[in-house]
Amino acid sequence: MNPFVTFKDTDKKGELQYYILQREYPHYVGQITYYPSGEAICQVPVSGHNLYVTFAGVLRGNYIPAYPKVNEEITAITHAMALWFYSKRVAIDPKRYKKWAIKPTPL
Repeated sequence: MNPFVTFKDTDKKGELQYYILQREYPHYVGQITYYPSGEAICQVPVSGHNLYVTFAGVLRGNYIPAYPKVNEEITAITHAMALWFYSKRVAIDPKRYKKWAIKPTPL
């Protein structure tokens, strides 16, 4: 079984957003963004693309669990989400994500 699942939902402004949900407790949520945000606790780039997985809380809302080393856990899960998103979504359908691909610069 996949450790994550993707879904679409509208944000507070009514705009459609894409998310990754961790299936296991504490059900961390990562939001797919097109640019890095200075407000995020953790954000990880998707390999080779102008896409980022940004920590967006847990399934119940914009919360952070209160136990030791939660910041390290959030960072590790967000990295795993970015790797999973690349391998299970981007690599399988590269044409769909072509407009966000980072173009190589000539030497």
